Amino acid sequence: TRDYQRALDSLLFYIHSGHRIRFSYFHRLNERLKNEYIDGLTNQLIELNSFALMPNHFHFLVYQNEANGISNCLRRFENSYTK
Repeated sequence: TRDYQRALDSLLFYIHSGHRIRFSYFHRLNERLKNEYIDGLTNQLIELNSFALMPNHFHFLVYQNEANGISNCLRRFENSYTK
């Protein structure tokens, strides 16, 4: 559904730092342009090993690449998704 796709796009976006565009613009790109943009980012806050998105919550298994990477990524993800 649209909700799951928005959550996946948001997660893919906020795993990285150093963005040159806003998520609202990223979300409107086609899949090829999204992939090109993400491939151009070098700094990953976390590595996402596995995940489960459910109707009212989610589970992530992640590895933190830098200090506060998990909290920064999840804060941005949750804030963006709920807005």
